[in-house]
Amino acid sequence: MTDQLRFRTRPAARAAGRVAWVLTVLVVALQIPYPLLDGELRDLATIAAVVVFFAASVLHAASSRSLPFALWLVVVAGGVGFGVEVLGTRTGLPFGEYAYTGDLGPRVADVPLVIPMAWTMMAYPALIMARAITHRPLLGVLLAAWALTAWDLFLDPQMVAAGQWEWVEDGAYLGIPLSNFAGWLATGLVMMALLWPAARAHVGRATLPASGARGDAVPVVLYLWTWIGSTVAHLVFLDLEASGAAGFVGMGSVVALWAWQRRSAR
Repeated sequence: MTDQLRFRTRPAARAAGRVAWVLTVLVVALQIPYPLLDGELRDLATIAAVVVFFAASVLHAASSRSLPFALWLVVVAGGVGFGVEVLGTRTGLPFGEYAYTGDLGPRVADVPLVIPMAWTMMAYPALIMARAITHRPLLGVLLAAWALTAWDLFLDPQMVAAGQWEWVEDGAYLGIPLSNFAGWLATGLVMMALLWPAARAHVGRATLPASGARGDAVPVVLYLWTWIGSTVAHLVFLDLEASGAAGFVGMGSVVALWAWQRRSAR
């Protein structure tokens, strides 16, 4: 029965895993020129990178674990993400009062459709990084939620500076209210609490390099690239030194735990 829930043949699973790698390389290629773009081109590059990143995460989840798990990932991360964004833009809960002001493509209920894809694309690498560090459910859920929230130390200042959304009132973190990060952590806890049990039967420790379709190098590389690429972009190209330093430390804390676990396992 388990095999029936996976790709029907091992060659198909391997092929899907290779496509996930191609998409991962494409994510990097799309994000590298971001600081050099402006206006509509930057908007299009942002949308394209999110869509490809999303596809890489979901395809890897399907090929290395199971199709139902990949579907559950989209339902949970995308559904919860979309729900809190609709709630947030209408009521200010749980993040604070904000509104989408840029052009990120088609919207539903004033939320760009690319936004729930963004929640999904990063929720998966955050989950895998946490699973690589610990298999204890409570600690793992907390760590995975933090791994996701730490990304927003980069994301929010960058998107505000790019004019994609704005906050009604200035907050303590570079004009962003601290309630935003409390909301991210709460949302992440809900997502990871729902994803963790479903992943437990399939997820192994993340490995570099991957060994076959079941290796977790794709999501690990995506997390590491987001950390390194965002740090360089903020510190060198975007004049966002404070968020570059904060994001480096925030996501870096997860990377450090992951590296320590890998070294201890050896």
